[in-house]
Order: sequence, then structure tokens, then C-alpha cells
Amino acid sequence: MSLEQLAQILANCSRRREVDPLVHVHFMITRSQKHKLRELSARDDVSMATFVRAAIDHYLVVAAGPNTIELRSAMLRAVGSLPVVVPDDEALGYW
Repeated sequence: MSLEQLAQILANCSRRREVDPLVHVHFMITRSQKHKLRELSARDDVSMATFVRAAIDHYLVVAAGPNTIELRSAMLRAVGSLPVVVPDDEALGYW
């Protein structure tokens, strides 16, 4: 094995470690869940662990949703960002 190959292996390992520190978690899933996870992770060419971590991240975003401050900031950024379209045949007035 050449020095360049060893350097490439080290670079690949270093890139993989650029994540938050991982903790060991053990949980049970059904056989059908395992088969589906294996199928989906193979389709996306990622490990099952990576696939599960991404699924947990997605769930936490969806389940928790944005907090009040994030919602308020998003609404303030959205104000006035869309054009007002009024058909020519409608009268402008109060609703």
C-alpha cells in the first residue's frame, strides 16, 4: 500500500468524523422494519445507522416544529414578500 493510499484512507476517516459526538443507543425493531430499513439504506447508498439518524433528525424537526421565536422571525421575514394581485374587475376595499 502506497503512502498516497494511506493518506486517502486517513482523509476519508477524518471526513466521517465531522459529526456531533455519537452515543450508543439500543432499541428493538420488527423484522419487517429491519428489512425496509435495509432496503431504503441500500437504495440511498448509506449505512442503516446513518439512515436512522437522518430519520430521527427529520422526526424531531416535524414533531417539535419551530419554537415561538422561530415562527415570529419567519412571519416577519415573510411580510411583504409576496406581491398583491387584484383582478381588474374587483373593487378595492375593506374586507
